[in-house]
Amino acid sequence: MRALSRRRRLKAKRSCGARGARLGRLLLLRGGRSWVRMAVRGIRTGGVALAATVAVDSILWRRLVWPEGEALYANTALNKSAEYGTSPFHWYLTSALPRAMTFSFPLSLLALATAPRARPLVLVPLVFVAAYSLLPHKELRFVLYAVPPLNVAAAAGLVQLWGGVDKRRPLARRAAQLAFAGLLVGGLLVR
Repeated sequence: MRALSRRRRLKAKRSCGARGARLGRLLLLRGGRSWVRMAVRGIRTGGVALAATVAVDSILWRRLVWPEGEALYANTALNKSAEYGTSPFHWYLTSALPRAMTFSFPLSLLALATAPRARPLVLVPLVFVAAYSLLPHKELRFVLYAVPPLNVAAAAGLVQLWGGVDKRRPLARRAAQLAFAGLLVGGLLVR
């Protein structure tokens, strides 16, 4: 029985790479892929995508151009985006994400302590947000990609918190149910 479940896990781990959209960083953190193999595949895919975008945009602009590269250079190296306003380093963590996620943001941070399997779902987006925090011009749309994995981690944190309530103590269980319902309703009303 043990060997069968181990075989299934290994098979699922191998077949995960064949599925459509992969979360490469999570696979690397979990040990599902080797660094070299992922790097080679990423460089190859990035090269094909870069060649395609340069070809199409150069035809449309009638000069050799990579618009994404020019925008990246102007907004990071030349800091042109700062002309549209700046925010402090901590703005994403103290203002943007808490307002966008309301009560699920603290639960996603709780998942760091209570749900070990959800840690990559919190750490990877937080590293992404920290990298964008280095730029002075900040907008929520730049880090909105971090919200879905953080919401999944919040659900894992909530499950762990819910499971930690003693079922033999009805008063504590009822208080936890009311608190969770309050979080849900509060998240809907804050918007």
